[in-house]
Amino acid sequence: MTARWRCCGCSNSPWDCRRTDINWHPDDDPGGAFYRPSEDEIYLPPQDADDRNVVVHEMGHAVMDDTYEENDFDSHCPDPHIITGTSHVNCAWSEGFADWYGVAVFGDPVYRDRTDTNNDASGFTVDFEKHTWDTGGWDDGDAVEGRVAGALWDLVDTGTEGWDAYGEGLSPVWNTFLDHRVTTFREYWDARVADGRETGAPALGSLFQNTIDYGYRNPLTSHQSQTRPTPDPAHNYRFDTTKVFWSVVALRPPTTADYDLRLYDDEAQNNLLTTSVAGAGVTDFVAINSNRRPTGDYYPRVSLISGSGDYRIEADETEGIFSGSTTVTMGTDRLAAVWDICPLNGEKATYTVTPSGTDQDPELFVLNADRSGGDNVVTRLGATETGDAGGPGAPESVTVDLPSGCHGLVVVNKAGNGTYTLTKS
Repeated sequence: MTARWRCCGCSNSPWDCRRTDINWHPDDDPGGAFYRPSEDEIYLPPQDADDRNVVVHEMGHAVMDDTYEENDFDSHCPDPHIITGTSHVNCAWSEGFADWYGVAVFGDPVYRDRTDTNNDASGFTVDFEKHTWDTGGWDDGDAVEGRVAGALWDLVDTGTEGWDAYGEGLSPVWNTFLDHRVTTFREYWDARVADGRETGAPALGSLFQNTIDYGYRNPLTSHQSQTRPTPDPAHNYRFDTTKVFWSVVALRPPTTADYDLRLYDDEAQNNLLTTSVAGAGVTDFVAINSNRRPTGDYYPRVSLISGSGDYRIEADETEGIFSGSTTVTMGTDRLAAVWDICPLNGEKATYTVTPSGTDQDPELFVLNADRSGGDNVVTRLGATETGDAGGPGAPESVTVDLPSGCHGLVVVNKAGNGTYTLTKS
């Protein structure tokens, strides 16, 4: 049996209606499903006629052939090649586009091979929405067709999962494909740049969710923490300071894991400012003295040392200048808060943080601006004084004699949910 399918507007010309024949016979196996560009024909083995995504996947190859005006390219595809495995960047683009086309047509991220009349999977299926870093059995990067298909899907859809919080609908993704003849996903991304599409952090997050990292720097918003999985490979962030006060970036690892927090001054991460290396289960932080440093962009990086599990990261701009008494509410999702303390020269003072509940466990740090070095950034281990021995429900105090200037005062919420009262005596 030969079926005829026409795709109108699939190429750069909206008036071009390519006819593609689909050849299928219940007793004739051509050796697998495939599209033959020289004939503009699809061949299906007997069992694949009912495989909705297999059929439309092959149509996706026909669409690409039509769009590229039959200018074929060497896809470097091994035989066999699989959705979840590394092949070649050319193969991953050709097959990944066809995989994506096969799910985009149905508006369903699940690629189904063999379905019954109730649309329930009775054979191989793969959900492009559910696979990210550390997905068992999947390779990573843009030489994996399933990663390319997942990235295209996440660029289109409006759902939020993991690193993907972006969605632009079908038209931008489709129009860039129509307007450029590319042979890799990297080339496709560069074509998006040329087209003026979104290629910054929101869209890059859709790629990173699918293990394709083209320089993603996940933005941190002050007072809004994020929970992320084991940082393998390392996770990169961006935080912008806007106020001429102290600010802080904090990292809370799992109790049995050790993740380090680095802070860079440039997006390329060539200029390392400092690293916080507090150890397993301890909240790392880096405080930035914007009284002396210019406000602007910084780039935290979370790296795995040992262990595994979800961590929480948060950036916080100043709570203002601390004058003598204040309260701050910190839920379990808040990691740290920072104030400026600006004593007179030689003024000796004791600072105390008191929790409102027995489940709360505060830690208190004073950061001497004059001891922070030329970079004016301070880690937890660089604090002048530390109060962290009291345990849950107990207050913490530090006594300091600081020179004049504006120094940093950091409260870390080690655990718990409630209000902290901060006093000076």
